[in-house]
Amino acid sequence: MPSPLSRFVFLGAPGVGKGTFASIIAPRLNLRIITAGDLLRKEAQHNPSISSLLTQGFLVPDTVILPLIAKELEKGREGGKEGGYILDGYPRRLTQAQALDGLLEGRGLPPMQRVIHIVLADWVAIAKMLGRVGCPRCHQSFNTTHIVTDTYDMPALLPPSLPSSSSSSSPSSSSSSPSSFPSAFCPGGVTLHECPAVTAAAAGRKGGREGGWTRRSDDTEEIVRRRLEIYREDVQPLLEFYEKEGKLRVFEVFKGVKDAQALERMMLAEE
Repeated sequence: MPSPLSRFVFLGAPGVGKGTFASIIAPRLNLRIITAGDLLRKEAQHNPSISSLLTQGFLVPDTVILPLIAKELEKGREGGKEGGYILDGYPRRLTQAQALDGLLEGRGLPPMQRVIHIVLADWVAIAKMLGRVGCPRCHQSFNTTHIVTDTYDMPALLPPSLPSSSSSSSPSSSSSSPSSFPSAFCPGGVTLHECPAVTAAAAGRKGGREGGWTRRSDDTEEIVRRRLEIYREDVQPLLEFYEKEGKLRVFEVFKGVKDAQALERMMLAEE
């Protein structure tokens, strides 16, 4: 029998893997992923005011974000997925949660059923954020940080046939150097000799690590640590709010994407 639970919120500090987990679990449960940032970027394409706010790095008012989310939820109810969704990373503050609840009720939309707070040790989250890279050819995201300890088993996330050893973190991490690369692996159809990911991995073997990767300009240790501090300050009242409503569950990450199945079980558990 299908679970009656189908409306979720994923909360978590930057770097815990909210989006990655959502992308794995949502297709299995026939859920849509709704991300405030994606909705804003889409809206900005034909709304100069929002485009200007995003370009200058200003916060977009909730009066703009909430109607976009509500519209997306209504679309889902009409679109054959029975309104099921994962709301990724929103709300982030208590006032947003209260406003969202009021808006859902006002539009006759069912409330959220379960809020999953995904947590990860700060040192691991920082290392993983500093390892985030992208391929300028196929536009996919990867992670070069390799963490394997007695507690954590989080290898690097590289293209399908590349080794998980471009960058390592913590004294007890393990890694091994590749001796060769396959001739075809890229989902974007890029050949071996054109691929900047292969170039980067080869450079890593020689002591380099940048190669052909692209990297977010705000993924510096100083900025990452500050983002974690701000998140903790903002999220505590929100967690208390959802705990009082009986909706909050806490999921601790130890194995990266390999934890997806355990997270899915927590989402659907009816206790």
